[in-house]
Amino acid sequence: MDKNYWIDYYKKNKAPKQPSLFAMNIINILQPQKKLLELGCGNGRDSIFFANKGILVTGIDQAESSIRKLNEEHTDITFLLDDFVNTNLFNENNYDYIYSRFSMHSISLEDEKKLLNKAYKSLKNDGKIFIEARSIKDDFYGLGEKIGKNEYIYEKHYRRFIEINETEKYMKEIGYKIELCVEDKGFAVYKNQDPVVIRIIASK
Repeated sequence: MDKNYWIDYYKKNKAPKQPSLFAMNIINILQPQKKLLELGCGNGRDSIFFANKGILVTGIDQAESSIRKLNEEHTDITFLLDDFVNTNLFNENNYDYIYSRFSMHSISLEDEKKLLNKAYKSLKNDGKIFIEARSIKDDFYGLGEKIGKNEYIYEKHYRRFIEINETEKYMKEIGYKIELCVEDKGFAVYKNQDPVVIRIIASK
């Protein structure tokens, strides 16, 4: 995880404040009073959006200044300073929903597999996981210094680009039931950027 990059990014208050397209796309699937864990909540924009719709949200991130500000401004939501791969929040059968937007590609493939296993155990029966992440078809793929399989450091920022078939296969092996697995543009438009991203929705 490129921890220092994200700490600096959120200190500069660069991130959009409105909910992501992904959050708005899935909101009709979510039910009020159900428990949701957001992995890598950043400035909290999606966590806040979900909470305002009656979802019981816990958001975790390693950006200390961001978590501190969120706790000061949103006392009705649980925001925790933590490493979302190694957090002890993954209690068995604890969450109705686990949400990971643009955080899966910030960790290694080894950590992705560890995370997906922990998340599966932590979901209640019929609970769902929602994933959006950068694809190997992204325009940034191949730029910068290659440090591993599909891993690059470009402009001092680590990214791992995800192979959709690899992640889908591994999730099925764990036991997830894949409900949606798509790869396209138009999902994460930001200013003049429209990257190819992956969206996966799966249930336990």
